[in-house]
Amino acid sequence: MSDEQAPVTSAASLVPLFAAVSADALNSLQRELVERSYPGPAWVSGAPGTGKTTVALHRASHLASRLPAVTGGYGGSPPREIAAGGYGGSSPREIADDRPVLLATFSKQLAADLRDRLLELAGPGVARRVDVVNVDALAWRVARAAEPGVTRNWLGEAQALDMWRSLLAEIAGAGGAQAGWDPQFLQEEWTRVVLGYAITSRLDYLRVRRAGRPRRLNRSERASLWELFAEYSQRLAAANLWTFRQLTAHAARLEMARAARAGARYAHVVVDEAQELSPTQWMLVRALAAPGPDDLFLVADLGQPPHGIPVSLSSLGIDIEGRSTRLTVSYRPEPQRM
Repeated sequence: MSDEQAPVTSAASLVPLFAAVSADALNSLQRELVERSYPGPAWVSGAPGTGKTTVALHRASHLASRLPAVTGGYGGSPPREIAAGGYGGSSPREIADDRPVLLATFSKQLAADLRDRLLELAGPGVARRVDVVNVDALAWRVARAAEPGVTRNWLGEAQALDMWRSLLAEIAGAGGAQAGWDPQFLQEEWTRVVLGYAITSRLDYLRVRRAGRPRRLNRSERASLWELFAEYSQRLAAANLWTFRQLTAHAARLEMARAARAGARYAHVVVDEAQELSPTQWMLVRALAAPGPDDLFLVADLGQPPHGIPVSLSSLGIDIEGRSTRLTVSYRPEPQRM
C-alpha cells in the first residue's frame, strides 16, 4: 500500500449527536469557557450530550475571530476547499500559515462534521482561518511537508504478524533465547508501548510504565524484548514499512524541530474527543502550538473509555492543573419508556 492510500482511523460510532451550534446555543458556563482567557492548556470534559463539541466549535470560532486581520491570503472569499466542504487531499500546502487555529479530532469523518458545522456557525470569514483535520491526517501532512517526495509503504496487521513469525523462526533456528515469545504479544507490545510512547532507547523501555498491559515483565525480559524490537524496527526501515503510530511519532519530532527553528505552526489548538488520542498524538499536538496563553483547549468525553493507551498529559508537557472543568447539564433527550 502506498502513502496515497493511507489508512483512516475508525471508531465504533463516527456520527455523534451534536448539540446545536447557533450563536445562542451556549449556557452561561459554556459561554464562560469559550470566552475565557487561559494562561495555559485548558481541559473541558463531560458525559455525552453535555455540549462538549458545541463548546469546541465556539472556542475555535472565538479564537479565530480575535486574531488580527491578515493581508493577502484568501481575501474576502472562502478558499475553494471550504466552499467544497473540505480541505482537499494531502498536499503540504494544506498546512497553511493563514489558518492559525487548529481544530483537531481523532477521525476523518468527525473532522468533516466539525468542518461543516464550523462553517455554519462562524461563516467563511472566520472558518477559513481554522484548519479542521484529524490527527492522523495531520501527522501525514506534517511529514509530507518536511520531507517532500518521500514515499511510505503502510504495514498491515497480518503482514506485521508474519514478520514477527519470520523473525522468531530465525532466532529459534540460531538457538536464540528470545524465540519463545508469542507474535501477537510482541506486535501489541511494540505497537502499544514502544510506538505508543515513542520509545527510542533501551533505557526508556526499561523504565516505561506499561499501564494496561496484561503481562508483567521483569528487567531481564524487557532487555530481551528490546533486542527483538530493535531488530524488527531495522527490518521495517529496510523495507520502508510504516504504521501510523510510527509516522505520528516521526511527525512530532519533525514538528518540534521545525518549531524550534521557525516558531510554532498554530497560534491556538482546539481538540475535540481528546480522550481518543495516544501519547504520540499528544506529542504532535503539543508541538503544534507554543506553550503560553490559550495554547491548547482540550475537550473530552467522560462517557467514552480512552482509546488505546493511558496518557499522563503532564509528562508530555501539557499541564492542565487549575484549568479543568466538567460539564454536567445534559441536552440529550431521555429515552422514552415503553
